[in-house]
Amino acid sequence: MRAAKDHPEPHPREPDDDAPAGDHNAQAADEPAGLRRLGLPPLTPDQERAVTALLAEATVAKAAVAAGVSERSIYRWLREDEAFQRAYREARRDAFGAAAGVAQRLAPNALVVLARIMNDLNASHSARVAAAMGVLKFGRDAIELDDVLARLETVEQSVRALPKRV
Repeated sequence: MRAAKDHPEPHPREPDDDAPAGDHNAQAADEPAGLRRLGLPPLTPDQERAVTALLAEATVAKAAVAAGVSERSIYRWLREDEAFQRAYREARRDAFGAAAGVAQRLAPNALVVLARIMNDLNASHSARVAAAMGVLKFGRDAIELDDVLARLETVEQSVRALPKRV
């Protein structure tokens, strides 16, 4: 196999020679508005399948098989294709956001469990200390987040107050 620098890659928007052919323009209407707004070209169906597979599979190799594209193509898109990179980041952010929502809903239960362990005189010292540290960290993080959000709001208000430049 030749090194990547010895073999020029096809343009990222062109279909891969090792992937099934498809209509690469039909999905433009389904493309995230962010890509169009940034002037980025739409993802190909192969790339859309690859983004989905990257979220679902443990390795790039398994994602490539699931998406029906080569591993090399996925690595090239991750390295060189701005639209693919942005779509993958947005998909990861969405998936993480969903997980964060579940964590937020479970946070009160988690604090109750930590408080029980912290106050259980029959629990090991290390378990009680770990629980106490968890409660303290949660409280500290909540305060820090509130502070950061307040500062960000102040900065945003200052920026909005600036005169508009043409």
